[in-house]
Parts: sequence; structure tokens; C-alpha cells
Amino acid sequence: MAARIRTIFAENLKRLRLKRGISQEKLALDAGVERAYVGLIERQKSSPTIDMVAKIARVLGVEPAKLLEAPRAKRG
Repeated sequence: MAARIRTIFAENLKRLRLKRGISQEKLALDAGVERAYVGLIERQKSSPTIDMVAKIARVLGVEPAKLLEAPRAKRG
């Protein structure tokens, strides 16, 4: 389960960051962390604390829960 939530978070983070045209560097600067840390999260090599989830969500302009939502299955 922990690995699954890490994957969900990483994918949502990257998708929302790119959708908003925010670089890893800008996100890191605004969240108060190193750019390398953002890369580690996106590559699922590190797990953010709940406080970091909140900071990242603030920078992206979403509720923290949005970063933890599993993608909905597409209906065909």
C-alpha cells in the first residue's frame, strides 16, 4: 500500500506541475526545498512528509488530498 500511494503522489505531482508549467526548480523554491528533492519524489525515491504534501499542494494551488487521489478508471 505504501508503494502504491507513493506512485499515486509522484504521478499526480508531476502531472499537475507540468500542467501548470512549473519547473522542478520553481516548485522547490516556492516550497522551500532543494530541486533534487522534488526529483526524488517524482521518481519515487523519497516520500514527502505530510507537511511537505501541504506545501507542495499550496504551490500547485490544489488541496493536499488532490495529490493523493488515485486516477479514475477510464470507461471505454
